[in-house]
Amino acid sequence: MRRFIALAGLVSISLSTAMFGGAVITTGNTSLGVNDAGQLNFYGLGPDGYNLYGVWRTGVGDSTSPGCPCEGWGAAVTASDGTRYAAFANQASGSGGYTDGVFGSVGNTASSSVRIAGTDVVVTQNYGPSLAPDLFMAQVTVKNTSLTDTFGDLVYRRAMDWDIPPHVFDELVTHVGVVQNLEANGGKVRYASNNGFASSDPRSGAGWVDGTAYDADGNPIADGSVSVNTDFDKLGFAEGGSWDHGSVFDFAFGDLAPGDSKTFNIFYGSAANKPSALAALQQVGVANADGTAKPGSLYSLGQWDGTFGESGGDGETSVESAANPDDYATFMFAFGGVGEFAVGETEDNPILPFVPAPGQYEFPDPTPRRWYDPPASTYEYEVDTEFISVELCSFCADADLYIGGAFTTSLKAKGSYAFGSGVKEFTLKLKTPVDGSDPTAYPVLLDFASGAASLSIKAIFDPASPVPEPSTYLMLGMGLAALAYRRMRA
Repeated sequence: MRRFIALAGLVSISLSTAMFGGAVITTGNTSLGVNDAGQLNFYGLGPDGYNLYGVWRTGVGDSTSPGCPCEGWGAAVTASDGTRYAAFANQASGSGGYTDGVFGSVGNTASSSVRIAGTDVVVTQNYGPSLAPDLFMAQVTVKNTSLTDTFGDLVYRRAMDWDIPPHVFDELVTHVGVVQNLEANGGKVRYASNNGFASSDPRSGAGWVDGTAYDADGNPIADGSVSVNTDFDKLGFAEGGSWDHGSVFDFAFGDLAPGDSKTFNIFYGSAANKPSALAALQQVGVANADGTAKPGSLYSLGQWDGTFGESGGDGETSVESAANPDDYATFMFAFGGVGEFAVGETEDNPILPFVPAPGQYEFPDPTPRRWYDPPASTYEYEVDTEFISVELCSFCADADLYIGGAFTTSLKAKGSYAFGSGVKEFTLKLKTPVDGSDPTAYPVLLDFASGAASLSIKAIFDPASPVPEPSTYLMLGMGLAALAYRRMRA
């Protein structure tokens, strides 16, 4: 049985969205259709009317729903008796294995949480605008809520079938960062290929999509198995036939001890062209300036093949003699925090915020003793438990720390401060402004009492700045489920 529960203070739009089992959320020219279990491809009202929204770009169309709504996630763990449990959600290949679902949506954010049935493992996926235009971030946290049991070999899968307008079913796919993150190389990638049609259940083999790959001289090099556990550029040139494919990734995060959690970021978005897509990925710390992936990150691109033939038809013109795909809309998916260290465990890979409004940075389900980083020059930090300590990064500029509006101390790089009891708010005023476009400009290590449901950081701007104060914007609040939520059973 499915029940809908609306709490006091309910926002009417949130109720209507949640009751339909998902939400369409928009940032810039990109819209995501997020279902209540966290997978994409949801039919709802968006900027282009009622449509099936997966990863949609205004003026271009959708990139994951044509043909089949093939996009989804899955998580699997092993119990102490050796039983392998999994929760998975995909509108095309099927969903199951989860219970105790909670879903909420406010404005341009959506939050989904489910428990893997038969276990104490909870998967939370919070979607919101990233630091880059037209790009969403979902912070994924998989937590073992048991006080006694360890669950082994956590694997998270994400699969998407790219179908890029205007010629869906004949697209070009790029993978970057796979090799450097393979388990054999010290990373967390267990498997990667071009099979966006794969089941989202990590217990099943993902396989690959067959096709004919061509080198730069137009010579055939192999079938689609060349996509397995490797990097490739524009795989799927249409030579005498279609190549309908996408991406699937399996990430292995090891064991979950009692109370332990694993956190990483995924990104979905679109851009006007490939250079703009790479710029966005660079802005959120996934890609380097030369297009390579930063340590612990990888990404997939879906691009138009440059032709206008019948969808799935034969005898089409190769991309070399048609339009340049890099000049047209490019869709992207990315992971951050899948290297040797999880996101937030080092100052070089801090947890990035959602940006519900300019100058407002939100961190859902915050974890103590992690590096957090919004880009600005002066910050107000607030947590709903209490702060224990703060530490600046090794390359951080000097800053003055204020508590309750009163100057407390000055901190230098690697400097730290231990708070007394009851401190829920403090301010850092940087003595040297930082580059606000750099996602790792000023990471700080925050420790706070466990059980926090929200961590909020506000950027304080110069009064002469044309940017409004963050207080003039609606606070997102991390209790998305407290506005509207839906109980699910699967």
